[in-house]
Amino acid sequence: MQVDYVALAKSPAPLFNFLKKLFVAPDFAYFPTLAQLTLETFLIAFVATIAACLLSFIPAFLAARNCTPHIVVSVGLKGIASIVRAIPDLLLALVLASSIGLGNVPGVMALTITSVAYMVKAYAEALEVVSKNPVEGIAAAGGGWLAQRTLGVVPQAAPDLIGLSLYTMDSNLRSAAILGAVGAGGIGYDLAAAIRHFRFDRLGMMILSVYLSVSLVDALSSWIRRRVG
Repeated sequence: MQVDYVALAKSPAPLFNFLKKLFVAPDFAYFPTLAQLTLETFLIAFVATIAACLLSFIPAFLAARNCTPHIVVSVGLKGIASIVRAIPDLLLALVLASSIGLGNVPGVMALTITSVAYMVKAYAEALEVVSKNPVEGIAAAGGGWLAQRTLGVVPQAAPDLIGLSLYTMDSNLRSAAILGAVGAGGIGYDLAAAIRHFRFDRLGMMILSVYLSVSLVDALSSWIRRRVG
């Protein structure tokens, strides 16, 4: 890895100096813009997560081995999801911003695509580990293939599906905070500009804003998971 251990040993001092500069008087005049960008970042993550949940369920249902109409469908959908999942969301946002223009739309699209790729596989795995007993009971009562899957499999997996959806929201909020650096909307562009221009009076506010937003969503997600678990 060609690690320079001397430089590594000296790195804590510059890092401490950088962090120390964050504790300066905030630029309160920037607060209205910061609030708008924070809300914009949250909405990018929220819309992308909702879209991904809606677009992921049916492919995930068909990809689950205990729900799929044929094993080839399951393998094919999981394979496609793995390929798309390998594309970093930042790279995808850069490509989309370059092709359709700057703004929130490429950010939402990038997060939606990468989230669908993750959720199809994750949802499918959650559906695959449920108990077979309710499915067999519905079959014994005369229920068909679709009834066995929708009434016997999905309700059992619902808490896990909700938990995975909330985790995706957490992840998307973190990603949305940096996608703006490539012109995909949100707080990322101003965050990168503040670092480049050493605007520590704004940078500290931005970092705190992102931290509070992620912490709030994480706490809300934990509360919802406890309620549905």
